[in-house]
Amino acid sequence: MAQLHLEPLGPEGLIDSGAEEELFRRVGQEAAKKVLLSRWQTADEVRELQCEVCAERLKPLGAKPKSLRTLCGTMVVQRQVYYCAWCQRTAAPLDERLGVEESGITPGLMRVICRSALELPYEQSQRLLSDTLGFSPCSGREVERIAKRHGARIERLAAAEQAGSAAAGLKKRQKPRYITAIDAAMMMRVSLPLPPTLLGANKWPPLAIVSGSICSPELWMKGISVWL
Repeated sequence: MAQLHLEPLGPEGLIDSGAEEELFRRVGQEAAKKVLLSRWQTADEVRELQCEVCAERLKPLGAKPKSLRTLCGTMVVQRQVYYCAWCQRTAAPLDERLGVEESGITPGLMRVICRSALELPYEQSQRLLSDTLGFSPCSGREVERIAKRHGARIERLAAAEQAGSAAAGLKKRQKPRYITAIDAAMMMRVSLPLPPTLLGANKWPPLAIVSGSICSPELWMKGISVWL
């Protein structure tokens, strides 16, 4: 590609526009891969990190290669890898930042794969992707695994969101609870939240019911009561 040379087009004759489009698409993909590779590797500096599990300091192992499949084709990125001696596990922060920890497929390409799998059977989807992208991003079996894994993730997120909404609705519907008790002087004590303007905070003070009104001992001395 670096030594690509095209003859100028003459004023007559047919132009193989399809071949030229395909050629320049591949040139564009190679150029995009170089830019992406440079950006991603530059953003992955050596740092002092702690293990997310045991909080021990991670040992840098240096740059290790990882094959990534992108919308522009396959590339090999050199990213920093760390090791936790206590947990005996490795970590590659750039993999997590790019969202390629499991399959090595970037989110952009995974989105296209899942979208095509919604419309066509897996094998047909793979052939369409190969024709459209100009390279084979994965096999038909991989299309099936990716689509099912993505679908399961969507279901988990939806279930979590639904559970959160239900919990929020239940909390909103709950009413304040009034707790009553009789003390040694046979006076009824009630606990309920009063406005912060009266107490300085939304607390649950002991309230005494006296002559049809309720108030806390402190508010009783101030002449403040709540009539029943």
